[in-house]
Amino acid sequence: MKRVFFKHRKLVSEKRSLLDCAFIAIVFCGVSPFLWATELPEYFRSSRSMGMGGTSTAFVEGTDSLFLNPAGLATTESAIFKFAQSDTSLSDDILFDIRQNVSTYASLGISGVGKLMGKNIATQEQIVTAWAMPGLAVGLLVDAQIALRMKDKVYPKLELGYQTTQGVQVGTGVSLMRGRHGRSDLRAGASVKVMFRRGGFKNLPLIDLFNINVTRLQAMAGNFGLGIGVDTGLQYEKKLDSVTSILTGIAMTNIGDTTFASPQADAMRSNLSFGLAYKWKPRLAEYIFAYDYRNVGAVSDWRKKNHFGLQMKWPILSLYGGVNQIYFSYGIGIDVWVMNIMAYSYAEELGTFVRQNIERRWVLQMTFQL
Repeated sequence: MKRVFFKHRKLVSEKRSLLDCAFIAIVFCGVSPFLWATELPEYFRSSRSMGMGGTSTAFVEGTDSLFLNPAGLATTESAIFKFAQSDTSLSDDILFDIRQNVSTYASLGISGVGKLMGKNIATQEQIVTAWAMPGLAVGLLVDAQIALRMKDKVYPKLELGYQTTQGVQVGTGVSLMRGRHGRSDLRAGASVKVMFRRGGFKNLPLIDLFNINVTRLQAMAGNFGLGIGVDTGLQYEKKLDSVTSILTGIAMTNIGDTTFASPQADAMRSNLSFGLAYKWKPRLAEYIFAYDYRNVGAVSDWRKKNHFGLQMKWPILSLYGGVNQIYFSYGIGIDVWVMNIMAYSYAEELGTFVRQNIERRWVLQMTFQL
C-alpha cells in the first residue's frame, strides 16, 4: 500500500513540474512582448505639457499645437516666430552618478557591466523652430536620443537606443462654429509631417554590451528613411464667463502609424488622446487644471494612460505640477522678453505595468521667441 501511495505521489509531483515548466514557457515565449514592453510613444514632448503631467489635448495652443493637437492652431490671432527651442533631457542615473558612469563607459569589463546593472542611462536632445500665423503653422524638428537600459536585475536584458529624427510639419486650424457673443467655439485642425528617421530601440543579448562601438551603432541605426504622417484633432471651448472656460479635446497623431523606408527605423505609433480642462484667466494670470487619457489603443496598463496637470502662470513666473501616469511631475518657467527658460522633471514607466521599470527624467528647455 505504501509503495502505491508513494508511486502516486511521485506521479503527481512530476505532473506539477511539467505544468510549472509549461507555465514558464508560456510566460517567456507567449507573453514576452508584454514583459519587454517599453514606454508609450510620444513623438513630441512639450515642456509645458510634461510639466503638467503630460496633459495638452484640450488646451494646447500656439506652435505646440502643430505637434500635439492641430485644432489649437485656430486660437492663433497674430504671427508667432519661435527662433529656437532646445530641450535637453537626462535620466536620473546619468545625472546623479555621472562621474562613475563616465569611468564605467571608458573601460567596460565584467565589473563595469555590474555597475550598469539596474540602471537606465538615457539622454535626449530636441530642437524645434516654428512659425505660426492665423490658421497656418510650419515647424522644423530635430531629435536625437541615446539610451542604454539595464534596470531589470532579475531577468537581465540590454535595451540599446540610438535614434535620430528630423523633418518638417505643416498644419492648419479653423473655427467651425462660434457661439453667440463668442461664448463657445468648436475648432478643428490637421497637419502633415515629412520626416526622416534612422535607428530605434532594440533588445540585445547582454554579451553584446562588450562589442558596442560607434561603427556598430551606425550599422544598427542604418540609413535615414522617409516617412509621411498625418495628425488631426478637435477642441471645444465653452466660456462660463469672461474669465472662466471649460475645454474638451480629442486628437489622433500619426494616424495608422508613420512608418519609414529604412527597416532599422522605428515607426511613430498612432496615439489617440482625449482631454478635459478648466481654465481661469483673471487679469495678469492664467490657471489651468487638466486631465488627459492618452494612447487609448495601446495594449498596456490603463494607469499608464492617465495624466493630470496644473498650471499657475503670471507675467514672469510660471509653476507647473501634475501626475504623469502615477508619477509626479513638476516644473518652473521664467519668461523674460524674447527668452523663456523652463526646468522640469517627470517620470515614465518603461514596463508593461506601473512600478515595474521607472525612469525619472530631468529636462532644461530654452526658447527664443517673438
